[in-house]
Amino acid sequence: MRGRVALTRAAVMAVCSRRPRRDILDWLENRIAPWSPGTYRHNSGTGEDNAAAHLRSLVVGHEVIVPVTNGRLDFGPWQRVFYGEWDGGRSKRVIIKAMGD
Repeated sequence: MRGRVALTRAAVMAVCSRRPRRDILDWLENRIAPWSPGTYRHNSGTGEDNAAAHLRSLVVGHEVIVPVTNGRLDFGPWQRVFYGEWDGGRSKRVIIKAMGD
């Protein structure tokens, strides 16, 4: 079996394989990790303001493995690869590797 691995190269990015749903994204951005720099200890005295970006990435995850069947990505009927870049401003990289026979 062949597969593709997507891995983010920054702690403020996320990639996952899920059905894209706006309500889940709203839940993550507004309830779990709202952008409110003054409320996170990570931002205290560091000059940073991106604790919410780190938390969002932690919740979503930073890698996904997608099987390949007959040369095509083998998703479920509603599945897609979701990429979230929560911090903005700096350039980032995503690495995609092919593995398997």
